[in-house]
Amino acid sequence: MGLMNIFWSAGAIYVCVLAWAILPNLDPNYGWKYFVGLSAAPGVLIFLSRLYVPESPRFFMVTNQMDKAFEIVREVARFNGGNPPQVFDFKYLTHVVG
Repeated sequence: MGLMNIFWSAGAIYVCVLAWAILPNLDPNYGWKYFVGLSAAPGVLIFLSRLYVPESPRFFMVTNQMDKAFEIVREVARFNGGNPPQVFDFKYLTHVVG
């Protein structure tokens, strides 16, 4: 909960600083358009970054897509420098989720 409050506060500060920097310094007919566009930029970046985040292995296991779940676990283990068969007991994972 505390982390969420930090992000809300940071977002409010971002918008205030952005308005202070843009609105008085640009043409009144167009400055608000730049302000709205730059205010939307963090949301667009978060949306685009979501496209590269893999789905949860638990979701695949609950929906009975074990091959996809194990592939995600293997990719994460490889990325972290581990050997997937030594790091995870796949039989245990299927027992816990199943």
